[in-house]
Amino acid sequence: MPNTSNPAGERTGSRRRTGARFPAAALVIPVTGVLLAGCSQGSGPAPTAPPSLTPSPTASTATQEEALASRIPLDGDRLRPLHWRLPENVPTDRADALLAARRWIALNQYVFSTARPKLWATTLAAVEKFTPDQFESERKDLIDLTWEERSSGPIWIWIMDVTEKNTDTVTVTACIDDAWAAQVDKQDDERSYGGVGVDVATVSRLGEHPDGQRWKLTRYEIYPDPEIRAKKNGRCEAWAATHTTTEGWTLPTAPVP
Repeated sequence: MPNTSNPAGERTGSRRRTGARFPAAALVIPVTGVLLAGCSQGSGPAPTAPPSLTPSPTASTATQEEALASRIPLDGDRLRPLHWRLPENVPTDRADALLAARRWIALNQYVFSTARPKLWATTLAAVEKFTPDQFESERKDLIDLTWEERSSGPIWIWIMDVTEKNTDTVTVTACIDDAWAAQVDKQDDERSYGGVGVDVATVSRLGEHPDGQRWKLTRYEIYPDPEIRAKKNGRCEAWAATHTTTEGWTLPTAPVP
């Protein structure tokens, strides 16, 4: 998951923007958590907080997790709309794995713009495998965000590859352009930082539930190795360079107290 100590959620230091793109050295940011094309504005009403994941005599654990995961706003929200560029043809046996990856990355974008990200903490458990200790240590800073602390700006996500390693493991490679994202109080001409990243997510079909299997994130890397950087980053940078403005996005007005 992105480091929530950076409220804007950008890859800080990876590039400075003054109306055009300038390549720079990539940062290596190890995190645990999934990643993830069509475009959408995500301009509808913000989704309501998800239900709690609680035992139910009529719904299985797998069913409850799917209900939670299905509430994740894949299009982001008005503050941070997500524009997806998806592969034209994804084999049926990889489609569910790709959806799991998209849900994870969408949720990890959404926590920077929603007022109460901690309400979505339980939903992370539905899309990512972790131990309770890991959850507590890595998500303890999911606190309520004031309007000024939230991050805004359009995000572009290109799914470059969906590779099946075996029947239960799929690797998703994504180019993520978040160069225009910044804290709410930044005007368009002040949105000078951010960057592009080639991210690799591994999702696995996990059978820990006696009542069903679900795809979840098991590994996530940013700039995983020099070979991938050399092969993917040039294409990613070239594609991201086409996003030279916020392209029609405007900052919504602050909510009335």
